[in-house]
Amino acid sequence: MLAHSWDDIANPDLPYDAIFFDFDGVLVDSVDVKTRAFCELYADYGPDIQDTVIAHHLKNGGISRFDKIRFFETEVLGHSLTEEQLTELCERFADIVKKQVIEALEIPGAQRMLESLAGICPLFVVSGTPQGELEEIVHARQWSPFFHELRGSPKPKDHHLIELLEAYSLSARQCLMVGDAETDRKAASLTGVSFVGVRGRDGQHPFPKDVSIVNDMEDFLERNWEAAL
Repeated sequence: MLAHSWDDIANPDLPYDAIFFDFDGVLVDSVDVKTRAFCELYADYGPDIQDTVIAHHLKNGGISRFDKIRFFETEVLGHSLTEEQLTELCERFADIVKKQVIEALEIPGAQRMLESLAGICPLFVVSGTPQGELEEIVHARQWSPFFHELRGSPKPKDHHLIELLEAYSLSARQCLMVGDAETDRKAASLTGVSFVGVRGRDGQHPFPKDVSIVNDMEDFLERNWEAAL
């Protein structure tokens, strides 16, 4: 059973007390999978709508699909939308992406990083992916043993961080959030957690100049943990 008291898991020699990871684009190279899925979901509306949907999706990385699809339906298409219709659309999206995310390549160094850190530092996933789907994907990739907890939507990421900090008696300033989107950085900022950004596979990132950036998980491991391993 995993500890729920920091007295049981603290190691004063480590650079951070705990690490919270986003999932898509941080541990798994799956951002393009979801971009293609949104394109497929709105294929019947033509290329202009698809371009609008994709632009909004890419600009708002880390936001849950529930919020994105609600925005597309009501603001872009002008549809009235019931919760049942929203659920159906989200399920169609999940059917498109789940198998592909399970089979997607890891971000370089992710497996080695998880294997190296899981035994010495509490690791968590804080993602915009729906909770049940996130659990299925992580289990299918055989990564579940690496993490103390997995947290997905519909709750926003800052709520998850607050709850995890409290549940594990963690000091925010001694914890780290690793993400590839502004929503990740903002969640860290709102909760007082440190932040490291991850470049996209195209080498770009959306963060201000004062944010520490790594290229991938191999780079993250070498820069932040080499001395502790």
